[in-house]
Amino acid sequence: MLAIAQTNNNEALEYLKDNMTVGSSLLFVVASLFILCLMIFLTKSFSQQQTDHEASNKGTGQISPTCTDAKKRRIRIFGTAFILLLALVISSVLVIKASKNIITKPLIGFAQGLKLYKDFKDAALDRAHKFGSLAVEKDGFNGLYILVIGESQNRNHMSAYGYRRETTPWLSKMRNDPDTIVFSKAYSNHTHTVQALTYALTSKSQYNNFPLQDCPSLIEVAKSAGFKTYWMSNQVKLSAWDTPITLIASMADRQEFINSNAGEDTSTVFYDGELVNRLKNLHEDGSRVLLVLHLMGNHGVYEERYPRGFDKFGRTRVDRYDNSMLYNDAVVKDIYEWAKKQPNFMSLIYVADHSEGVDRGVGHDSNQFDWDLTEIPFWMIFSDKYAKEHPFIVRNLKKNADRPFTNDMLFDTMSSVLGIESNFKDDKNDISTESYSRTLKELKTLHGEKSLEGIEK
Repeated sequence: MLAIAQTNNNEALEYLKDNMTVGSSLLFVVASLFILCLMIFLTKSFSQQQTDHEASNKGTGQISPTCTDAKKRRIRIFGTAFILLLALVISSVLVIKASKNIITKPLIGFAQGLKLYKDFKDAALDRAHKFGSLAVEKDGFNGLYILVIGESQNRNHMSAYGYRRETTPWLSKMRNDPDTIVFSKAYSNHTHTVQALTYALTSKSQYNNFPLQDCPSLIEVAKSAGFKTYWMSNQVKLSAWDTPITLIASMADRQEFINSNAGEDTSTVFYDGELVNRLKNLHEDGSRVLLVLHLMGNHGVYEERYPRGFDKFGRTRVDRYDNSMLYNDAVVKDIYEWAKKQPNFMSLIYVADHSEGVDRGVGHDSNQFDWDLTEIPFWMIFSDKYAKEHPFIVRNLKKNADRPFTNDMLFDTMSSVLGIESNFKDDKNDISTESYSRTLKELKTLHGEKSLEGIEK
């Protein structure tokens, strides 16, 4: 329900286009026509019976069989109304007395989810006043830091992670670079973008009980620590409901949404490569800069995410997804090529919001949950300068590259990489520390509903 509340018409059409076959579409049309015809037939039948009843009783005081049938119909109508009223009363009792029942739990969760986002929005209006000084900067962390957020990316379809097709030739090559760290066991905290990034980009996580509205964003703590912040995105600025992701982006010193279909449409005016063109016009100022790039990535409809030149693997659903993966790799390569030419470049960190059940044809619907919806890419590239100035951080990250990690711990890890100190950071969630020891048994997804221990079963 939250996904529906946060979507729009075009995204819904894209989902249907990606998931409905010709057969299922015809079945839907036939079923709809059947129901429509049945409703028309019943309406006409009832009207005709009423007409016959009135005609048979005109000028007489006798009760005809038709009139008896009418009484029976009224009894059935009143009986149905009574049953519906009883069901309403029972449901109300269930809501009050047993809110965890299978009928009411989704509705309550939906209402609570919307309230959660509303509270976050309201708190954001006066957050600076509420928190005062959020964070302080450490010495020696000046420079340009880039966070790239991928979309709907399944690491099992990346050759850099062992996939049979060469879908990520650039990242596969970069794995051999001593300043590149690829994490092998990264998982998303949820399967939907808003839920996943709300936790990833704030101090809220599955491992604390803090209300979301009391948790500052990465943008806020970076600004408090002296960073100039930029947000560039090829995603829509608003969906049907204003979301925390839009609010977090709005906190940046400068925001640019290159997709002009904001509000009503998630189809992109540009491919993600346009972000690279916009980067060339970016003249960042300040000794500390945090740049966030939010890609449209591998979101369905897959063939709309890449130009024709990347139509390499074919036209099946999996082929089209792999084509979009190949293009994504090329876009990130161009981002890196631009970044390393900047004299103050320090690091590029890449993480996907969630994965995609492309092999099962389920998109990233949490209702179709399996572990493939959580298996995401997560990697970092550091400049030689950063590696020399902060060898312990780089060493610890390499040491922990094969430890499990959920992306709602991104806030804590990036705080260390950026040299930000705050009371909101949880050291247990920081994979750049020597003491990091999280196990699959401790880690969760779907905002705490499932333990990652189940992956091994």
